Amino acid sequence: LIFSNKYRMRNWQQSYQSTMLKELQDFAFVC
Repeated sequence: LIFSNKYRMRNWQQSYQSTMLKELQDFAFVC
């Protein structure tokens, strides 16, 4: 259970970071 939670949290962090990176890139492209 804990391992599954850890994995999910890491996965969420990864997707969140990639989304932020994408938005940052789009923002830089607009600017």
